[in-house]
Formats: sequence, structure tokens, C-alpha cells
Amino acid sequence: MTDPSRQSTAAHATVAIRLRPEPTAPAIARRAVNELAASAPLETRNAVELVVSELVTNSLKHAELGAEDRIGLVANRSRALIRVEVKDPGPGFEPPRPGPHPLILRPSGWGLYLVGRLADRWGVDISTGTRVWSEFDL
Repeated sequence: MTDPSRQSTAAHATVAIRLRPEPTAPAIARRAVNELAASAPLETRNAVELVVSELVTNSLKHAELGAEDRIGLVANRSRALIRVEVKDPGPGFEPPRPGPHPLILRPSGWGLYLVGRLADRWGVDISTGTRVWSEFDL
């Protein structure tokens, strides 16, 4: 389940939820950002939903979460952009360097590759847990 928080004005909107580390978390996260991105161009809406899904899935797979842990999702929309942050208490990671060629087959690591291709900007903060952020220009 989630602990939802939503704020909205004509120019800005915010969604903040805490997700349990369960298989349904990526779908819940997609639904949470869907309304926030509803009036964005279709390509941007699809990109935001896919990136959110990938980031939450990465938290589930790599953060070594216990049942009491939560994955935080905060999404903000302004006139200029949509910013998404996914935070977990995991150990963090260094963003992968681009490979020699993006079409070389790889067994894993496609999630962050997609984030890099779909978001206009993204990054990682590991100062307290792991926080991955991404921005989409409108």
C-alpha cells in the first residue's frame, strides 16, 4: 500500500507516496504519476511512467529492502518540467558508464539505460540511502 500525498495549483503539482517493497509497487508508482503527467505530450507521459516503473523496480531488485522499509516517490510538475525522485534506504551505486555501443547485447542494466535515454537529465545521490532523480522538459 501507499501513504499518498497530493498537492496541486494551476502551475504546479506534487505527488509524494511511500511504497511497500512488493511486486505491485511499480504499477502503483505509474498510476501515481499518471495524473500529474496527464496534460503533458504523450511521448513525455509515456517516458515519465516508464522511468518511474524502472526506478521503483531497481529499488525492489537491488536495495535489499526488508518488509518494514519503504520506497519513496516524489514527483513535481511545474510549467517547465516534470521531476521524479525515487528514494530507498539501499546501499547506493555508481551510475554506469555508457558502453562502447548501445546495441551490444547485455544481460541486465537496461533500466538505467532507458532512464538515460528517456529523461532529459538524471542523476544519483547516495548521501543518505539511494535517491535517483530524473527530469523531463515540457
